[in-house]
Amino acid sequence: MLYVDDAALCRRFWIDQIGMVVKSVTQAGGHEVARVGFADLPFAWELVTLELMAHNPDGLDLATPSACFGVEVTEINSHAGMLAFAFSDPEGR
Repeated sequence: MLYVDDAALCRRFWIDQIGMVVKSVTQAGGHEVARVGFADLPFAWELVTLELMAHNPDGLDLATPSACFGVEVTEINSHAGMLAFAFSDPEGR
């Protein structure tokens, strides 16, 4: 997921500038949520308006840009003086 101010404008960017296509469109809480990605790849961004996420029960910090991925992650650890974590796709893609 990408949390965005203007989902329609963001969708046009990914389509017109990057060359992605709309893979699906759904409705959630009175908002249109589009999934965009490259036609020949299974990956897609789901474009979600910040307004829809305003009452997120998980306490999402809307002041920070966010991207959500469906992956498994390790704990955050210090590595060579930097915070780091690893991730993997549980579907093996």
